[in-house]
Amino acid sequence: MRPAARRRGPKFGGAACRFGVCLGGMDIERVDTRNSAAVWYELLRAAHPVDTPEDPPPCRDDAVGQLVHPRSDRESLLFAARAEGTPLGAYLLQRSLLENTDTACFELVVHPAHRRRGVGRALIEHLAGQAKALGCTRLVAEVEDPLGEDGPGSRFATALGFTPVLRERRRRLDLAAVDPGEHERLLAAARERSAGYTTVCWRDYAPEEHAADYAYLFGRLSADAPMDDLAWEPERYDIERIRTLERHILLRGFRSYAAAARHDATGRLVGVTRISLPGCHRHFAYQEETLVLPEHRGRRLGLRLKIENLLWARRHEPELRLIDTWNADSNDWMVAINERLGFRELRRSAEWEKRL
Repeated sequence: MRPAARRRGPKFGGAACRFGVCLGGMDIERVDTRNSAAVWYELLRAAHPVDTPEDPPPCRDDAVGQLVHPRSDRESLLFAARAEGTPLGAYLLQRSLLENTDTACFELVVHPAHRRRGVGRALIEHLAGQAKALGCTRLVAEVEDPLGEDGPGSRFATALGFTPVLRERRRRLDLAAVDPGEHERLLAAARERSAGYTTVCWRDYAPEEHAADYAYLFGRLSADAPMDDLAWEPERYDIERIRTLERHILLRGFRSYAAAARHDATGRLVGVTRISLPGCHRHFAYQEETLVLPEHRGRRLGLRLKIENLLWARRHEPELRLIDTWNADSNDWMVAINERLGFRELRRSAEWEKRL
């Protein structure tokens, strides 16, 4: 769901169908995720070398974990298309039960050996029917493209009547190509500029004394992050909900490292950033959310937190080398920070929407 839990991997792309059997002997049926969630992972793994060969392969714990250990604040449905028992493709539909309840967010993948045969279109039509049955009035999905051209996912989305509503860039930091001395100089200057703040670091779970502040900051992400033409109701987090999210991330196999800025005068957390590593990788991570409250901006806290959290993560993850992040094209402030750190453009990305 956007923006608190973007998910990585094939999102969208590549015979009329209703709720049961499709033309040509293809069945679309709901998957019992308690016993058969692995079909989702197997499809993601098959698509990886074709769709995203420059990325590390998907992790089984992540793909299966989000299905076997679903979040209590959202509804998740997995449907797979099969022909004579062979999986052809699948989609994962997710709907928040608290905010944006009119929105069906989804990921879709078709096995490379079965593309351009109507499987994707049949899955989308089936998905739309399921979303309407849940009371949803729009579909939202993420599509990634090469930097210089529209890829098959965008062309497919356009053909099906989807519209891009939030344009982003995916960037990658290769730590082997960065001068450590440059990060040290940037950090020294940022610390001098942000006197009066202390950095608090943690792994996986926020310290109890800071949990309420962290929950508030996490909720502010969906209110403060640029959304462009994507209408999005801000998400509200309290301690219980943030603890549920932290447990869910762990159950998906991720290791998370966070750094927060504590305002010395008040003792409150006023900024936070987080890096997460998929369970099956030691060299690859995602730079996740970063937020500084508006009244504390202009002091280079965002830059300071990102560098200090990177140092914190690398103390525990010495093999870490590649870090990917996504930023809205309109988020000039965050893009500037990431480029100063050495992040370089990798792919274009966008959130696409279709009204039902």
